[in-house]
Amino acid sequence: MLLAAMAICLLPALYAVLVTLFLGGAVFWFLYAPSIVGSGPVLLYGLVVVLLVIGLALLKPLAAPRPAKGKTKLLARDKAPLLFELIDKLAAVMNAEAPKQITIDGNTSLHGSKSTLLIGLPLAASCTVDQLAGMIAHECGRRVKGTAAGPAGFARGISHFFFRAVKQRDAWDESIYAATTSRRTALGKLLWPLRILFSLVKILLWPLMYMGQLFSGLLLQKTEFDADLCQIRLIGSKPFEATFRTLRVIDFAWKQVQADLVFQHKENQLPDNLPRQLESAVAQIPDEFRAGLAVEADTAETADFALIPAEKDRLAAATAAAAPGIYACSLPATILFDDFDSLAKDVTWDYYLVELGPPLERRFLHPVV
Repeated sequence: MLLAAMAICLLPALYAVLVTLFLGGAVFWFLYAPSIVGSGPVLLYGLVVVLLVIGLALLKPLAAPRPAKGKTKLLARDKAPLLFELIDKLAAVMNAEAPKQITIDGNTSLHGSKSTLLIGLPLAASCTVDQLAGMIAHECGRRVKGTAAGPAGFARGISHFFFRAVKQRDAWDESIYAATTSRRTALGKLLWPLRILFSLVKILLWPLMYMGQLFSGLLLQKTEFDADLCQIRLIGSKPFEATFRTLRVIDFAWKQVQADLVFQHKENQLPDNLPRQLESAVAQIPDEFRAGLAVEADTAETADFALIPAEKDRLAAATAAAAPGIYACSLPATILFDDFDSLAKDVTWDYYLVELGPPLERRFLHPVV
């Protein structure tokens, strides 16, 4: 475990060496190539330009922002005093650092950093108070004082950095991809070399991503089980399993809602409240289909070097813990917000502006029945 953590810490140094090889190679070739190959401008300056461009492109993961997935809004304490009180008490009970601020958006995610906790309002609309509290406890469990949560978070950050750089598109990638696949403008053809360059960067960084996955897998799986245990001790083993099954249904329903938005946008029939739209979609999924989703997830195995264990292994650990739980509240999580629907409509509009873009007018939005 210690050796894996030390190996992960070497990856930023290897990244710096890779960048230096190209940028330093360009400087070396410019200074010493004339005495080696003569003064041929193509061979001399052409290689310098190529090395410089690749070296600078390798810095793209540090500079390019992530693609926007809906705008986040800072949640004031007076807008959700019960939620803030719940989070403060959870952090105190777990001896973890409470987030300094809470943000909300129109997605179904819930994740936190040392200073910020992001809660997707569509997620909150489709789960109960104890399920939401358990997921918050899980996030706080990654930052429990006096444990290896700090080093594990550092390792997770390094591993995720290289994973995003190779496997995911950043905002620049999205823009270049949209331009090169659009038939409306000839500019896309001129940007193909840039798209090829960005693909080359991903290829060069792939070994670092692979090593990050390899070395951090066991370490982060252990911290994930520890965070699960915080959630299990809070709400109990049985509700922990129920939360997993609820999240599977929410994920499936959310994909359906997003698919419907394309057609609804064209017909000016967009719902004015995405969280309530998801809540309605979840309620319409039949029990037989929910059972099928559960079977599919329960049979999946943990992939080699995966950062997060498979659901089957996590549920088995919850069953083995046999924790009764200390907190239960089956009321909808929306009661934690003073005016949930007002906040939900605001984040819905922000989500549309980012995901669908103009032209959009609020008068074309339709209330969710």
